[in-house]
Amino acid sequence: MESQKLPFNLKSEKVFGQQYEFVPTFGKYFKRLEEIEVYIFQGDVETTVLFDVDKLRKTPFSSVVDKLNLDKNRGSVTFKNEQILNDRRSVSDEFEKIIDRVL
Repeated sequence: MESQKLPFNLKSEKVFGQQYEFVPTFGKYFKRLEEIEVYIFQGDVETTVLFDVDKLRKTPFSSVVDKLNLDKNRGSVTFKNEQILNDRRSVSDEFEKIIDRVL
């Protein structure tokens, strides 16, 4: 986790945010997913998560695809804060659906 200036492609009223990175080392996404980068913006009623999901590529063109950021799958999802506190399973299920669509 680190605080940094938001990338230009992430639209937010805030200039800085905390970036979290997830790199799978085992499990369902190991050797299928390079990383997930997320920025979390919590409001009074709801929280928005902006994300980049990067597939792991093993082709001769992988380095070109990576340098041109063509492997990035960007998006956002918004949850009610009450849902995050009281129904964590639905929040994790939503992220799993997002990742599975990319893969």
